[in-house]
Amino acid sequence: MNNKDLEDDTFERIVTQIEQSKRIIVIGYGTSAVTAYDLFVKLSRLGFDCHYTTDEHTTAIILSNPREKDLLFCFSFSGETKNIVAQASLVKGKIPIICISGEDNSQLAKLSDIYLPIQSFETTYRNESIVSRYVQLAAIDIIFSCLAQRAGKDAEKRLMNSRKGLSFLKF
Repeated sequence: MNNKDLEDDTFERIVTQIEQSKRIIVIGYGTSAVTAYDLFVKLSRLGFDCHYTTDEHTTAIILSNPREKDLLFCFSFSGETKNIVAQASLVKGKIPIICISGEDNSQLAKLSDIYLPIQSFETTYRNESIVSRYVQLAAIDIIFSCLAQRAGKDAEKRLMNSRKGLSFLKF
C-alpha cells in the first residue's frame, strides 16, 4: 500500500482487533513513546488490559511468552527502530501486530498485520517528529472515539469510574 493512500477499512480493522484482544502490549520508544503512552492510557480508561513501559527489557520478557488473544501495537515513525522491529519479529505469526509508521516499505510495516500510515515531510528545521506525533495522536483519538462509541454505556461507566479513581489526585 502506498502510504499516501489510507485504506477505507483500516480504522475499522484496528478497532475490531483491539476489541477481540484480551491483552494489548503497546510499544514505542524515543519520540514515539509519547504516542504509545497516550494509547495505553486511553485503552486502560476504557477497561482494556494493556501493558506499556519504556523499559524494552520488560517488554521483551512479556513478548517472550505471548498469550492467546494478545495484540502488539507498535509506534515507530521510521519503522526501522531496531528494538521495535526485533520485538515485533519475536511474535510475528504468534499474535497480531498493528503498527503506526511513516514508512510503508519499512521492516516494521512489512511485519505488521495492520499498518496505519502516518505521512510527515522533513523540513529544514527537522520538525517531522512533531508533525508525525500530532498525526499519531489524532489517529489514537479516532481509535479511542470509535471504541468508546461502540462500547456505549459500558464505556461511559468505565470513563466515569476512571475519573472518580483519579479524583483523589486533585484539590
